[in-house]
Amino acid sequence: MDYFKSKAFEDHRKNTYSILGQIPSAKSPVGWTFKGNFSIGGFEYFGFDESSDLLLVVSSNGRGILDLARAEKISRDYTDDFDLDETLLICEGFDVLKNKSIKLASKYGGSILPVSNKFGDCYKEYLLCTLVKI
Repeated sequence: MDYFKSKAFEDHRKNTYSILGQIPSAKSPVGWTFKGNFSIGGFEYFGFDESSDLLLVVSSNGRGILDLARAEKISRDYTDDFDLDETLLICEGFDVLKNKSIKLASKYGGSILPVSNKFGDCYKEYLLCTLVKI
């Protein structure tokens, strides 16, 4: 018997949807303003520049730089020809982050990163959005 076609599975699925439907949702927590979000195909790593609002994102198609204060993509390269230390999770910057080493986190786990930058932007493993405190 295929469990995924059974009445027990359908009952469990309906119960799960019912529970999920009761969870309140909001664009941002109280006291914060939603600024934007970014879709990143092939996402692998990301890290804050510790002295600005810039976020370096490394994907299977290269690197990108996001300005979190303005919720804008500001630079992109489409190369795999850059230094990425996958053991220490450190990547060389480019463009406005040139000559900087950015400490990274990944979808596979943590690293030697601080939990936030000086502006209070925090890491969220599955969600890359910018929230600005009012």
